[in-house]
Amino acid sequence: DLLSPTDCDEIIAAAEARNMEQSPVAYAGWTEDAGIWARLLPIGALPTANQMLNAGESPLKVAAVALGIYAALSAGFWGLAFLYSKYKQSELQKLRTSTSTALEGQTKGEKSLIEKSQDLMMSTWQQFEAPTVIRYEKGQVLAPHFDANRGAEVEDANRGGQTLATLLVPRPSTFAP
Repeated sequence: DLLSPTDCDEIIAAAEARNMEQSPVAYAGWTEDAGIWARLLPIGALPTANQMLNAGESPLKVAAVALGIYAALSAGFWGLAFLYSKYKQSELQKLRTSTSTALEGQTKGEKSLIEKSQDLMMSTWQQFEAPTVIRYEKGQVLAPHFDANRGAEVEDANRGGQTLATLLVPRPSTFAP
């Protein structure tokens, strides 16, 4: 038993006091995905630039028109990329219907969880995400998913890195006969 029933009760009380909300998800890796396609945008200006040069237009005018085409394509592309990332995030949200809240490590139960997690994971709390209480009501799910993402450097930097391990601590009465 990792935690005592008293520790669990304190953790649950702290979570309920913090207002449980729908568990969040993030579509990590979209910057890498979009960046690959964004590299192709200049190609969209090439046919017009080539046609203008063949017609004898000045290189300065060709450059200005090509830059305008590139800017218009970029604006449209990044707008679509933003909408696509929101769509992917809404699809991912369907995988997580629980409610949750991050804890602040204030109660004895939270401190016990952090201390025992450090021992078990052979690491320090500075390398952990905040302890999170997740509540599943009847019918709620956490569908299979991957916490590690390829090419998500920007997103990972913003949230402190990839999730390498998840420690699940069920409430002691959860599996009692």
